[in-house]
Amino acid sequence: QTLVGKMTLTIFGVFLYIQWFISGYFANEPDVCTSRDCLSLSGYLHTGFDETINPCDNFYKFTCNRLISNPLAPNVPLWNEFMDIGRQLNDKLATIVHENSNQKEHCATSSKFVAHLYQGCMRNFANTSLVFDRINQLLGDYGGWIVVRNGDFSKFHWTEISYR
Repeated sequence: QTLVGKMTLTIFGVFLYIQWFISGYFANEPDVCTSRDCLSLSGYLHTGFDETINPCDNFYKFTCNRLISNPLAPNVPLWNEFMDIGRQLNDKLATIVHENSNQKEHCATSSKFVAHLYQGCMRNFANTSLVFDRINQLLGDYGGWIVVRNGDFSKFHWTEISYR
């Protein structure tokens, strides 16, 4: 009887431990991010889903159908969500740098350095028209660039000038 009592007690103890483990496991639901950024990102990702399709029937169509209906531009060989987010981030950074470069006073040395680099780049881009004008002048001195001389490209074919 003592062996049966010990077995019963052991089985009862294991049963209680399993019940305690399972109830504790399911009671601790994972933390869900509810910050503004998390909600914004989840909404952005959700816009790619086609809710008219049952994901159990065709998961690929459910996740990619909206992307398939909006193909990439011909000059874009590859695209993913991170590239789009990166482009948005670059646009925001450019706005911040442009706004800060117009201020005379910068608190941080790094801000002064970034503003100086940005202004230098903008000066270089402003001078590109002068460079192109000089190149066109040099080409004109040597007979011009035959491809752009008349400006009418409707009758132009590369084979006509490739052997000249």
